[in-house]
Amino acid sequence: MKTLVSPFAARPCLVVASFAKRSLAPRSLALASLIISCLAGPAMAKPLYPNSVVSNDHEFIATSDDSVFACITFDGRRTAEMPDKRKDGLMAKNTFIFTARYRDRTKVGIWAHPDFGSQEKAVKSVMPAAEAIGKLPTFMRKSCIMW
Repeated sequence: MKTLVSPFAARPCLVVASFAKRSLAPRSLALASLIISCLAGPAMAKPLYPNSVVSNDHEFIATSDDSVFACITFDGRRTAEMPDKRKDGLMAKNTFIFTARYRDRTKVGIWAHPDFGSQEKAVKSVMPAAEAIGKLPTFMRKSCIMW
């Protein structure tokens, strides 16, 4: 048994310990190495990728890819779920509803917000999306809904 006096304790602490006769040098050396490596600063290495997975630097759909987009049809206007941070509410009245059709016999519903005002402006806004969706593999288009 040993009595250890802590500078933080009001009275000596009684500690029961068994100290084997072994060298503390390897432990001290390891501890010192760890402390020095932590204080040396952050390790600087070249990142594996220039951007993270959510980066838009990766070109998943290239402009040079072929598209199977065939046509787009206007299906009318109706109330649809269109989340909008500018306004309260989840639903938008008079949403422009389109169906994009593709040469592989798939079709995708595309919605445009009523703030576009006219069918012509809404078509102009959804055409780039319809064309890009046509560059995706068929299996990705089969259950795709855009708004």
